[in-house]
Amino acid sequence: METCAASRHRARELHALGPEVVLIPPQYTKPDVDRGKNDAAEAICEAMSRPNVQRRFVAPKTLDRQTLQMLLVVRNGLVKRRTQVGNAIRGHAAGFGLVSAKGLYRVEQLVAKVEQSRGTVCRPA
Repeated sequence: METCAASRHRARELHALGPEVVLIPPQYTKPDVDRGKNDAAEAICEAMSRPNVQRRFVAPKTLDRQTLQMLLVVRNGLVKRRTQVGNAIRGHAAGFGLVSAKGLYRVEQLVAKVEQSRGTVCRPA
């Protein structure tokens, strides 16, 4: 089976029924796809027949391992968004002449500066 978003769940379900399940990374099946998605089964069969691909099978992840990986990916995304928001706040504040040093721990100081200068910053009419 080619790995994709739902393939790990399907692999666990199939494995529970008895057969051995192996996953093939998509980069090994892509060269064999001629016309689009409908050729995927043929491409998977072609990739399975090559000996160098058989050494690179991916074992299905356990539910615990997949859950841990999902949490790590979500956490990394949240950290990235937090950094983006901090940089956006610094950038917008700089447009009003309120400059702050880099770093997430400095954003709180910058917000305090914004609150102090609330009356002095020009407001649109």
